[in-house]
Amino acid sequence: MTKNKVRPHRLTIPLEYSKKIVELAGNGRSYRDCILLTSGEFTDSISRTPIVYTNEALSKLSQNMMDGVYKLDSEKIPLNLDHTHNALNWIGYANHISYKGGKILGDLYLHRLTQPSKDTVALIDNGYLNALSVEITTNDTWNAEENKYYASDINLIGLAVVSVGACPSARIKW
Repeated sequence: MTKNKVRPHRLTIPLEYSKKIVELAGNGRSYRDCILLTSGEFTDSISRTPIVYTNEALSKLSQNMMDGVYKLDSEKIPLNLDHTHNALNWIGYANHISYKGGKILGDLYLHRLTQPSKDTVALIDNGYLNALSVEITTNDTWNAEENKYYASDINLIGLAVVSVGACPSARIKW
């Protein structure tokens, strides 16, 4: 009589996950490598003046952030909802600011402690919100030949999750 031999069988299932969305302890959510600003010509909602953002100016902004040039804690750039600055619409912060391939990138952290922050995470995760808008100060230089302003000495002072931003490439998930 032959004995049945038990042989282990290994089933290989590929594990797929996004390194760009991370659940954090304490109920927070992090979105990595979000596009905060790209080079191009954009018109902000306040001045209604088109301004050109060059790769050189963006690269300098990133380097200043990494070197700690700004008084603002460059590890925690305030993140709000729709550029409203009341306490409940402060939904998190951005950090790890870098410059790659003509883009300013950063990680967003949403704390999910308030209802607006929880709602924002739900809207992002379900594809209803994806746009970002930078809150910056700049020194603008007028180029008379091109009839345009060029941004220089860009200082990132905040970010907002918005429905439509001035820079169409500024996105949370891309």
